[in-house]
Amino acid sequence: MVVTITPSTVEERVVVTAETPLLDRRDTGTSTVLTQAEITQIPTARDPWAVLSTIPGIMTDRTNVGGNEAGQQSNYVGKGDNGTMSTWVMDGVEFTDNAAKGATSTYLDFNSFEEIGFVSGGADVDQSTPGLRMNYVTKQGSNRHTGTMRMIFADADLQEDIPTPANPEWVVDAGGDENYSGDGINEVFEKNFDIGGPILKDKLWYWGGYTQNDIDFDKAGSSDTTKLQNLGLKVHGQANGGRTNYKVFYSMGDKVKAGRGASTTRPPATT
Repeated sequence: MVVTITPSTVEERVVVTAETPLLDRRDTGTSTVLTQAEITQIPTARDPWAVLSTIPGIMTDRTNVGGNEAGQQSNYVGKGDNGTMSTWVMDGVEFTDNAAKGATSTYLDFNSFEEIGFVSGGADVDQSTPGLRMNYVTKQGSNRHTGTMRMIFADADLQEDIPTPANPEWVVDAGGDENYSGDGINEVFEKNFDIGGPILKDKLWYWGGYTQNDIDFDKAGSSDTTKLQNLGLKVHGQANGGRTNYKVFYSMGDKVKAGRGASTTRPPATT
């Protein structure tokens, strides 16, 4: 007896392996993208300019320690850019300040970012200037209701006064106690929350967030205070089976500043 066995299917596999090149000759630009996990988990001051100082090829003019400079815009330079040719973009809309070249027209809610992208060279042709491009993508809702709430606090008791022998900067107050008269943090207190979720599942979603940041900085015995408030609201949806997408986004940034320029030769009344 002869039994003939025939295969039901014939399957062929082709496996191609190749080494990843150290240099991609098709990519002529330089860019850095930070995800939400990197934004929230890497220890840094919660400020766009503090993050900017970590980007290769970019140098800023100040160091944000514990949030003491979070209410001020840093000057910076990049590849072939002295800071006046930069563009700021949020959710595809440019908001560069027309009155101050290269600066932003508002302060930003650091808690609202889903992703931050920095293009420091070889930008696309749709960019209007040759300088640095900062692209901020804000959070949005999904089919699940989610939210976060955070408070960050620092005050003078959490830092050490370290006068140097060459510049001791010790003063004696009215009570006869010695105090350090150098710059330092009186208080930094940030409060924020956000929430997002579905309005119509698979069709329409919402997101909203609010942040308030109070910064009190001691400048040679004078108080330099900044109060930042940011509100963001977003509604986005899709129609025609996902072929049509739409988005409505509202952003409000408010800053109140007192004591700017205070120093040993400029008392608070003159700031």
